[in-house]
Amino acid sequence: MKKILFLTGTLILIAVVSYSQLVSDVKRRPIKIGDTIPDIIFRNVVNYNKKELRLTDFKGELIVIDIWNRWCTTCIAGFPKNERMQDKYKGKLQFLLLTSNTPEEFNALKNRSTIVRNTRLPYILSDTLVNNLFPHLGVPHHIWIDSNFVVKAVTNETSEAHLDDYFKTGSTRSVRVRDNDLMDFNDRVPLLSEGKGRLQKYIQSYSLFMSSIPDYPFTDPMGYYTDTLGMRITNRVRFINASLTDLLQFAFGTPNARFDFPGGDKYQENKGAEDSNEFIKKYTYCYELLLPPNYRDSLPEVNARAIRAKMKNDIASNFGFKFSVKDVEYDCLELLSTGPLKTERKKSEKTPLSENIGSRWRFLYWDLTVLAESLREILQSDMLIIDKTGIRGKVDLELKIETRDLPTLNRELNKYNLKLSPGKIILPTTIVTQ
Repeated sequence: MKKILFLTGTLILIAVVSYSQLVSDVKRRPIKIGDTIPDIIFRNVVNYNKKELRLTDFKGELIVIDIWNRWCTTCIAGFPKNERMQDKYKGKLQFLLLTSNTPEEFNALKNRSTIVRNTRLPYILSDTLVNNLFPHLGVPHHIWIDSNFVVKAVTNETSEAHLDDYFKTGSTRSVRVRDNDLMDFNDRVPLLSEGKGRLQKYIQSYSLFMSSIPDYPFTDPMGYYTDTLGMRITNRVRFINASLTDLLQFAFGTPNARFDFPGGDKYQENKGAEDSNEFIKKYTYCYELLLPPNYRDSLPEVNARAIRAKMKNDIASNFGFKFSVKDVEYDCLELLSTGPLKTERKKSEKTPLSENIGSRWRFLYWDLTVLAESLREILQSDMLIIDKTGIRGKVDLELKIETRDLPTLNRELNKYNLKLSPGKIILPTTIVTQ
């Protein structure tokens, strides 16, 4: 009996040492797509029927680890969608909601958020290991692990279309790849000085176009540089992975651009899951411009005119297009007030919150101008919605939308003496021709 006990204890010790060594080895380098992930043990879990959660608990299923944080409203808004997808692929798919937030931080959020409170997916709290194994610059950050515990994809979004394609073909071709962000990328310096910056001392002024940077996970459609105090530096601008429409809107100061020539549609962003990578690779660009030193102390409006003039010339030279600005009439929807606004605010609550739970949409401490954009999402429409209520300040609204159409939305808005009405709007538009 003593020999058996000794042998059992030895095997347990070997297993513990082996697991610790495996995790230690992996921590020395980030895990990439194609690598095998160790059987990690999580001990701080919520919504799980055991005290510990192991990846091998879900053997034979596709595991999607959704790394999130309590300040990420986009992450939290995606929980119901994740739950619906898991229900659709029951037995084939498991979502794990992983965060570095502590139990105290999680419970405080849970008390406030209906989505967090009602989500049945397992939560993993106080994580330090997975966040280090998969370095990233922002959340949500999704890791796909297949039934053999091989990392199949790293991305910032998992959609039903992505999963349909994966379970049908076994391929992750439709998923936008985000395999280990460039953690050392310095986004506060000019692109020419990124890295060693050996040419920086020679720079007086410059402008440059580049193709997209595939390993940079974000798009910066426009932006002035800021100094270390957060003050805007107005003699320099930079765009990263921006569409031609983004560049034209900034250069010409118009809210829209139209490509009036055969094949021009390819420059309009395609939001289809399978084409997003291709669009970013082929039709987004990096542009950087630094005005000469004599502009350094100029008034912001002087610099803005100079920057836009230079950008127009650079875009025309780079693409060979001609540009004009015309007033174009567009269909729109107008958000109107039909009487005194019927909404009560909790004066103590001063943090904006937007939630969508099934057919119910809640907007707390919300600005009506921002609400107009949210109503476009509810209608799933590209049509512009203009706030013409004239109401200022914050409001609380709750809408029950069984079907996403205008009559249904207006019935709900009517409870607050609001309505959406068809209208017309004339917008200056950059017309692009060959």
